[in-house]
Order: sequence, then C-alpha cells, then structure tokens
Amino acid sequence: MSTARNKYLFLCAFVAVELALALVSKNVWWDSAVYIGMGKYLYSAGNAGLFEASRPLMLPIILGLFRSIAAAKAVAVLFSAGLVLFTYLVAKELFNEEAALLSSVFLVFTPVFFFFAKIPLTGIVSAFFGMAGIFAYTKDRPFASGLLLGTAAMTRFLAAFMGIIVLALLLKERKAGAFAAGYAMITAPYFISNYVIYGNALYPFLFQAYLTKTTGWMLFRPFWFYLWEIMKNNYLAVFFIPAMWSYLKKPKNHAIAMISLFYIAFFSVIRHKEARFMVSFLPFMYMMGADAMLRIIKPKKAIMALVGVFVIISSYSIAAMENAEIARGFSQEEFSKQLSETENRGIWVSNPIMLVHSDRKADWLMYYSDDQENMFKIMEDRLDEAEHIFLDACDIECSPFSEGCREKKKEFINEIKARKTMEKNYSGKCEKLIFSSP
Repeated sequence: MSTARNKYLFLCAFVAVELALALVSKNVWWDSAVYIGMGKYLYSAGNAGLFEASRPLMLPIILGLFRSIAAAKAVAVLFSAGLVLFTYLVAKELFNEEAALLSSVFLVFTPVFFFFAKIPLTGIVSAFFGMAGIFAYTKDRPFASGLLLGTAAMTRFLAAFMGIIVLALLLKERKAGAFAAGYAMITAPYFISNYVIYGNALYPFLFQAYLTKTTGWMLFRPFWFYLWEIMKNNYLAVFFIPAMWSYLKKPKNHAIAMISLFYIAFFSVIRHKEARFMVSFLPFMYMMGADAMLRIIKPKKAIMALVGVFVIISSYSIAAMENAEIARGFSQEEFSKQLSETENRGIWVSNPIMLVHSDRKADWLMYYSDDQENMFKIMEDRLDEAEHIFLDACDIECSPFSEGCREKKKEFINEIKARKTMEKNYSGKCEKLIFSSP
C-alpha cells in the first residue's frame, strides 16, 4: 500500500471517528449555540435565532446554510480535517515529508484538538483559513493569501494578527499590494456595514473587548496555564518549546514562528484562559516541533517509540473526555421543548442553547449586555416587552468584582414573578422558570 494512500486513509479514519462521536453526543456548547442561532437569524432576515453584535459573522454564515446541530458538527469535522491537511502541506513545504507526517499525527492525537474537532466553534475554523493562507503565502500567492487570512479574521477577530504578521513580512519583499487587496476584499464590506448599522466601523471589536474585561471571570487562570496545558496534551512539547526561538532566525519560517509566539504570549497575558484556545497555535507550533524533534533525535526507532507512547497516553485522555461529553446529554431539554411550542413573539432567553432545536427568535438575550453594571435595570425597564421568558438563574452569573450584583439579580427575578405569570418551575441547582404575560 502506498504512503500517499495511507495518509488519506488516516485522514478518512479521523473524519469517520469524529462524525460517529458527533452523532452520539447530544451536548451543545454555549458558543456553538450562539453561532448556530446567528446563522438562523441571518438567513431568516431576523425572524429566527438570535444575534450578538460582538461576534464575527463568517461561521454563522457557513452554519446558516444548514438547519441542524448534526450538520453543524459535520461541518466542524470537515474544517478540522482540512486543518490537518493544510498543516501537513505547509510543513512539507517548509520542512520535509517526515516533519509533515509527524506534525499531522501530533495534531490529530492531541486531546484538546480531537475533542473540539467536532464542535462548531471559531478556533479551528479560523485556524483552517489561517493555515490555508500561510500555505498560499509559502507558494508565493499573496492575493490568495490575503483572501484566506481575511476570511480567518472574519471568522475570529484575533486571527487578524496572522494577516498583520504576513503583511509585515510581505512589505519587506515588496509584495504587500496584492495581499492587501485580497485581505480588503473580504474585510472591507464588514467594516462598511458596521459603520452603516452602528455608526462605528469598529463597534463589534470594541464590544468584544469590553465583554472580555467584564465576563469570563470563572475562567481566569495564571499566566503559566498554557505551558502546563501544552505539556499535558503532548509531553513531547518538552523538545520543541525551546526550539521555537531558533526558527525566528530562518526567513522561510518567520511566519509560523511569529504566529506561534504571538498567540502563546497573547493568550498567556489575558486572564481568561481555556484549553480550547490552544487550537489557534498548536498546528503552527507542531510543525516546528516535528522538525526540531527529527533534528535532535536521529534514530527513527526512538522517534517511533516516543510517538507511540504519546498516541497511547493521548488515546486514554481522549476516551475519558469523550465519555464525559456523551454523559452530559442535552442540558436544555425542558426549555427547548416548551420554546418550540411558544408563539414567536417577545421571547426572552437566558441561554442560547434553548434555541438550538427551534426556529423561534430571541428578542432579548438576558445574559448579554454592553452595560453589565446596569444590565438588570435595563431589563427591568423593558420587562413589559417580554411575552415569554425562559430563565435559568444559573445562566446569569454575578462577577465577584461587581458590588451588589446578587441582590440586583434577586430583585430582578422577583420583579418578573410579580409582573408575569409563571408557567413552569423546574427543579435543579438553580431556579428554572418559564413565564408568560398575564
């Protein structure tokens, strides 16, 4: 059997396993529900789903073409497979066949990547477009590179820095014009529409920056969090984390080295840290790591043994993570069923997952505000607009840095009880309530 055929079989096996796991798991992640809801909103002209102005639009545009969570998961798997493929192609272009194969194996068997490969989120999708853009850059196709890296930025705002890095490198080569044209072709319409709709071309970026500072406190972690997570996901990182610095001295590797170091530094500095954010830089880091490992360890049997141990350890971790995910089930079953039978008017929800299996539109997202300090007061003033309220009190969390938030939250819920008719009261860790207008 040829090596080329083995590579495609490996990728097909990865896709098949991921699709099977995606179908078995019924859990839906919060951010995935947001992007699916935004897709419904965009393709229904605002009559279904939900909209968050702080989110980029590319993933909702893609997911909106489909109408089910199963299809959204399948799309995520295909993008993940595409990322593995482009990681292989870029590594082969910059290094050699062996480094390309090794970096692909590293990526597929990294637990955090394998786990999130089937979950429709922006991290892997933006990394796919980013890696495709880097491949075009290595092939000396600046216009195509600009198009792809612009798409990456429109998938996840932070990915814009990949484009900035490549643009800076192309300025030295005097090839920046074509790249900038391709990049602007994708991004300019978005900035123009922001100016028309919000009066500020940068409004979504500023809103996202605000939310980053005022939410997510439960995920604040120390600066060394990612160094630990990298080692936990792939113990062979001990060989190539130090080696990354050496690649900054090699012109053809500048792009992937600078992207890796930027992401690691940025994510380490911000307080909100999650293991899933690593998928943004792991593919780039693995290419350099694979090359460094092949240079440091000469006997192939030693490399195969080390990689074999990595695969075995990772397989146990992956199995544990997947079993836990399957056991979670669908967290908003009660609300989802009731919402599907509700009149599509004046619907307020405290959780985007409630809308995943419905074509109803959320007129108010009770967890989401560009004025966190006055969020409860704003909602109370507009409470008469709510015809149907689906509230899980656990969804509206209070920051430990927000004085008086818990009291305001309690008062707000009591106000709803006083002014609306309670339809359902589900038992649970927190109050799970459904209200309608009297």
